[in-house]
Amino acid sequence: MFAIVPVFCWVATIHAESSDDAGILVLERIECVGNSNVSCDFIRSRLALKPGNRIVDGEVANARLRLFSLSQFRFVDMYLRKGSERGKVVLVVEVEESSPLVTEVVSGIGSIVENQADNSPEVLRTLERLSGRIGYQNLFDRQKILELTVNGSRSEIDNFSLKTQSESLTYLDPSILGSQRYFGSLDFSHYHYQLDSQKYTSLSSGTVSASTTTADVLTIALGMRLWEYAYGFAGYQQTSGHVAASTTFRDTFIPLAFSIHSTNKYVGVGWNSEDDPYFPTRGFVSAAGFSSYRSSTPGDENDDSWSVAARSHWMIGQRSVISVDVGGDPAVIADRIRPLESNYDSATLVLRYSYLFARGDTLAKQHRRTWYAQLGTGPVELRKGGRIGGHPDLAVVTAGLRFETKWIGMVDLYVSAGRSWPR
Repeated sequence: MFAIVPVFCWVATIHAESSDDAGILVLERIECVGNSNVSCDFIRSRLALKPGNRIVDGEVANARLRLFSLSQFRFVDMYLRKGSERGKVVLVVEVEESSPLVTEVVSGIGSIVENQADNSPEVLRTLERLSGRIGYQNLFDRQKILELTVNGSRSEIDNFSLKTQSESLTYLDPSILGSQRYFGSLDFSHYHYQLDSQKYTSLSSGTVSASTTTADVLTIALGMRLWEYAYGFAGYQQTSGHVAASTTFRDTFIPLAFSIHSTNKYVGVGWNSEDDPYFPTRGFVSAAGFSSYRSSTPGDENDDSWSVAARSHWMIGQRSVISVDVGGDPAVIADRIRPLESNYDSATLVLRYSYLFARGDTLAKQHRRTWYAQLGTGPVELRKGGRIGGHPDLAVVTAGLRFETKWIGMVDLYVSAGRSWPR
C-alpha cells in the first residue's frame, strides 16, 4: 500500500479541531519540499487538487499516486498540516527527484513453431531483439521530455531472414504552455526492413530473392485530461517510404520498385491509474478509439476501425502481482516515459505473473527488481503503419527479468517460445 495511513491520521487530528465546520477541510495551499529541478508548479499541475477544494477521503492518496507514477521522482510522500484558520489545511508534498537522464536496454530471444496453413509443413521462426533508449526529462528546465530510441531485430524462418532496424526521436510535453489540462507528443521514426531469401514464394507465384523497405513515420498527438485519471486524445500519423525488390518469375529476373504512402487519423478516450509503468502493482489502463487509415500504396487498402484495449494489475501478498492485458497496448498517447515493448508480436490476451524481489520503501523507487512469466494468446494483431492485419492463432510463453541499475538504467532481459496454428 502507499502508506496513506499517516495522511488520514493528520486528517483525523485536524477534523477533531474543526467542529464549527462539521469536519469539512478546505485546501488552503500546496507546498513542495525536496524539489530542485522540478518546479512546484509542475507538481501542483499533476495533483488534480487546487486551493479552495474540499479534501475528500482518498484524494490525497490519489494525488500521491499520480506523482509516484512519473519517472521524475524516486520518492514521494504527502501529509497535511494546519492552515491559517480553523478548517483549512496545507498539503505538503515531499519528493526526491530522479536523474533527468533516463536510459533503458531491452534484449530478448525467442522461437515460434509456425503452421501458416492447413496441410503445410511446420517451420521454426527464431527471433532476436536488442533495443536501447536514452532520454532527458527536464528539457528547458520545464520537465519536457526528449528521447532517442534505437531498435534492431532479426527473424529467420525456413530459407529467409528479415532484419529490422528503426530509430525514433520523440518529444513529450506533459503540460503544453504550462497548462494543467493539455499534453502532447511529436515523434519522428525511420524504419529499414531487409528481406533475404531464395525460396520465398510471392502471391503471384514468383520468387522474391531480396527486398528492401524504408519508411519514415511522423506522428503528432494531443491529449486533454478530463477528470481523475481520464483523458481524451487525437492524433495524426503519416507514413512515406520506398520498396525495392528483386524477383524471378518463370526464370525471368524482374526488378520491382514502388513508393508507399499512408495516413492514419485517430481519436478516442483513455484511463490511466497505473502506479508505476515499470514495476506496476495496482491500477487500470484502458483506451477506446476510432481510426481512419488511408493508403495510396499498391496492394494496400483503406480501413476505418474501432479498437478497445485494457490492462489491469492486482497485488497478491507482499511481492506477487497478477496482470491482464486485453486487446493489445492500451497506452495510445503518453505524457510520461513508458517502458520499451518487450515482445515482437502483441497478442489479444496476455496473462502475466510478476514477483518483486525487492520493493524497498513503498514510498520510494529503489533497488527494484522483478522476474515475470507471461502467456500471450491470439488471434494476434500486429499493427503496421496504423493498420491492423490478422495473423494465425498464436500462443507464446515469455519469461524475463527486469531490474534497475545505477549506470545502465532500466534493463529487461527475456526469452520466449511459442506455437501458431492456421485460423
